Amino acid sequence: MAVLTQEQMRKLDKCFYDVAAGADPCGWRQPVLSVWEKYQGSRKAEAMKRRYVCKEHWVTTCERMKLTTDTYFRWREEFIISAVLAGYYSGLEI
Repeated sequence: MAVLTQEQMRKLDKCFYDVAAGADPCGWRQPVLSVWEKYQGSRKAEAMKRRYVCKEHWVTTCERMKLTTDTYFRWREEFIISAVLAGYYSGLEI
């Protein structure tokens, strides 16, 4: 059973891209930044930096970092759900 719908995941995924680009149209800047801080220096953060900052395709990231597809998308989901939790504690809704 999924915690978030695909639509919610897409919306939050876009928020990560927006925040990485210095924008915040979705209002989730602080929760997103808290997730980056939480994982700073980890392989998870490196993979997500390649996605959101470098806009590298997930296949390329998996190949370069020697990750399985399952690991990559599990890390992505963990990043997004961590932001959701931080956002909910701040009173934000998806």
